[in-house]
Amino acid sequence: AEYMGQEKERQEAMARREEERRRFEQRMEDERQRREMERRLEEQREAERRARVAQQLVEQQAAAEMADEAAQQVRRAREEVRRERERERDHLKYANISAHEVEKRKVERELASQAKK
Repeated sequence: AEYMGQEKERQEAMARREEERRRFEQRMEDERQRREMERRLEEQREAERRARVAQQLVEQQAAAEMADEAAQQVRRAREEVRRERERERDHLKYANISAHEVEKRKVERELASQAKK
C-alpha cells in the first residue's frame, strides 16, 4: 500500500512536471509567435515607409520633369520671338533700303528731267 502511495505521488509529480513543461513550452511558443508578429509588423511599417519615400521621389521627379519641360517651352518661345524680331528688323531694313532706293531714283529722275529742260 505504501508502495502504491509512493507510486501515485511519483506519477502525480511526473504529471505536474509534464504539465509545467507543457505550459513552459506553450509560453515559449506564444513568445516566439509574438516576436514573429512584431517582426512582420515592423517589416510592414518599413515597407510602407519605403513606399512613401519612393512615391515622394516619383512626385519630385515628375515635378522636376514638368519644370524642365516648362523651362524648355519658355526658351523655345523666347527663341521664336527673337527670330521673329530679327525677321521683322531685316524686313524693315530691306523695306527702308527699298523705300530709300525708290525715293533716290525718283529724285534722280526729277533732277534728270529738270536738267534736260
